[in-house]
Amino acid sequence: MINPVNLSPMVQNTTMMAPQQVATQPRQIYAPMDNPNMDGLKALAAYNQPIANSAPAAPKTITPLTPTIITPEMVHSMEGERITSADGTLSAIVRRFNDTTTVYKTDIMAPNDAIRKIETYDNSTGKLISVQENFNKIENGKVEVLKYQLQTLDEQGRSVQNSGYGGNGELFYATTTEYGPNGFEKRYIAREDGSTAILEDCKLTKSSRSIDYDKNGQIRELEIIDRKNYTVKTEKYVNGKLASVENKKQEPIPNTTGKNPQADTQLVPAQPYVLGYDPKQVEGQKQFYSNGEIERITTQTATGSITHTFDVNGTLTGIEDAQDPNNVKYIVYHDYGKSYTVEEKIGENTFKTTNFVDNGSVEVSVMNDNTKQEKIAVYEPNGKLTTYIEHNSPEDQILMGFNESSELIKVL
Repeated sequence: MINPVNLSPMVQNTTMMAPQQVATQPRQIYAPMDNPNMDGLKALAAYNQPIANSAPAAPKTITPLTPTIITPEMVHSMEGERITSADGTLSAIVRRFNDTTTVYKTDIMAPNDAIRKIETYDNSTGKLISVQENFNKIENGKVEVLKYQLQTLDEQGRSVQNSGYGGNGELFYATTTEYGPNGFEKRYIAREDGSTAILEDCKLTKSSRSIDYDKNGQIRELEIIDRKNYTVKTEKYVNGKLASVENKKQEPIPNTTGKNPQADTQLVPAQPYVLGYDPKQVEGQKQFYSNGEIERITTQTATGSITHTFDVNGTLTGIEDAQDPNNVKYIVYHDYGKSYTVEEKIGENTFKTTNFVDNGSVEVSVMNDNTKQEKIAVYEPNGKLTTYIEHNSPEDQILMGFNESSELIKVL
């Protein structure tokens, strides 16, 4: 069990999340991918030897990020520039220091009492360097934080450290991610129960490897996946010693499910919403935050309206496109513009969400608000369907996997 972190309110002018040692796990137990340019099979060949007899290596310490705890009383008395929306509602508190600037964004359900997000920027570069999200429960005027999620980012805006906490201060997980060329990522993970893992993935070769350890640091399982050739190699270990090796190849199988998601027109992704203009330069009725930044611009067109909304720092957060009143679209921007979602109503109580991820993949979800039935399709950047999931009830669910030739290779 990872020990809880003391979550007493922080009254200091702390803007960065202080690290605290929490868990260790092996590193350098195997060589990293030496040449990510090699093809998938050659890359995986470097992984094909059991590693149980490797000499122990120095542990890699995972240092979780410590959340900043802010009570309603602290929101009331916090120093800094208090930014209000056009209707006078408190939207954010900005605190500027020598090296960093921190923006405390309020929760719309209790703007004077609760913070939903804390963003810290580097003053010399203007880049975002850390984010904390608070998931609040607000009832009867009381604020309860159910969980905290924290991350730090590198100069390219990539997530480097992540930590998740429960509202009582119990650390759920902590991760550290290292990046290499050709889309290579290596992630170290420490879990709540003391177990750890190392995950490697190379987007260029479509290959990945995961190593799972128990809370004593002994290897339990190693899995190698070649997504080009649909092979999976799994090694099981007992007391750190190799116990079994299993090799599987996912061959095409008959589709006896009665489902054909590739012919389902509801699962066709929405058209990408490409901005060919500067949204701040759009003509229309404008509203402003108290710091002078645009809050929203509403433009009337010949057929309807379109509204652009912005954050307190001027970042575009969403668009309501009602130019076709019978097909209103809501575009929501995530991760500071790295990805976005198109939401639209496609039938009675039926809504479709298309999520355009920054790596080029697309996820489509169709949900019936009444029955809560949902179907999800995941597409590769090349447009090929890879995964289909359907939830009709807890007892009626299905998962289907497809290869690059659109052949069914997995049903669960």
